[in-house]
Amino acid sequence: MKNDTLPPSLVRKNEAVELRDGEVKESEFIEEDLIWRSGGINFSEDDISTIALKLERRYGVTIEIIDPGTITERLSASYPRDGIENVLDGICYVMGLQYKITGEDHVILKKKKMPMRM
Repeated sequence: MKNDTLPPSLVRKNEAVELRDGEVKESEFIEEDLIWRSGGINFSEDDISTIALKLERRYGVTIEIIDPGTITERLSASYPRDGIENVLDGICYVMGLQYKITGEDHVILKKKKMPMRM
């Protein structure tokens, strides 16, 4: 019979554990990771897919990324209790993106087109 329980893990001050791929991994405790408890959202070197997933969970929206392979930047930022438009404005400014909200719960993200230099 297979045992699906994980072994206990001792967590010390300034440490955290994550469950990743069925294994418990030690990691550094980051205070900003708890910002969600007060209604905020935190990104820590997150790629566009992770950013979209966090936005979907936090704001109850669907994020559609147009041509995600062109978006290689990562983002580290915290937004305490901001509405989705303020968060999207900040993300897009830093990452060179643009967004469009369609309907009540659908957001489209894509890379900004850069003007050609002469």
